[in-house]
Amino acid sequence: MPGYYSGTVRFQEPLRPVWRSYATFAGMSLSPESRLWLYVSSRLLSTEETSQINSEIEIFCRQWAAHGVNLEAAGSVLHDRFIVLMVDETHAGASGCSIDSSVHFIRDLERKYGINLFNRMLIPYLDRDGAMQVITTSEVKQYIQSGVLDGETSIFNTTIQTKREMDTRFLIRLKESWLSRYLNPVNV
Repeated sequence: MPGYYSGTVRFQEPLRPVWRSYATFAGMSLSPESRLWLYVSSRLLSTEETSQINSEIEIFCRQWAAHGVNLEAAGSVLHDRFIVLMVDETHAGASGCSIDSSVHFIRDLERKYGINLFNRMLIPYLDRDGAMQVITTSEVKQYIQSGVLDGETSIFNTTIQTKREMDTRFLIRLKESWLSRYLNPVNV
């Protein structure tokens, strides 16, 4: 029962330790408190698109600056669905202007690749076969009632804001997320 935004990416459990491999994200040793921006693509990206976007992210991060000071930044496309940008603010903090430039960069990616990266209503989760599916928040209640989702369903936590959260809370159970309010005691 995949939603409109669905696409299939298969994972093998356990997935959680895989995210810890990003301790040196994009070849850089970033502080666990590094600020993070996570964008969910409205569709799966092709291998070619992922490669091209990763190249564009690398160029952007090398020139990303706040008040003339280069930021310690990194970014990447993850699992052909997520775009992550991070700034290690122990060196220099991201300013309003630098954040605006990142938003402009993400908007350019949207236009160039025909994707939506600002739809905060997308909920990526792993189905019972380990495939990533994406639904909208308006579909969550229906998916719980039909038994497709329950408290043990692994979801990607799109509310993370730091590298530490990405390392420890990017893949969580639905019952550990803000979506738990849709569960009744039977589904927990």
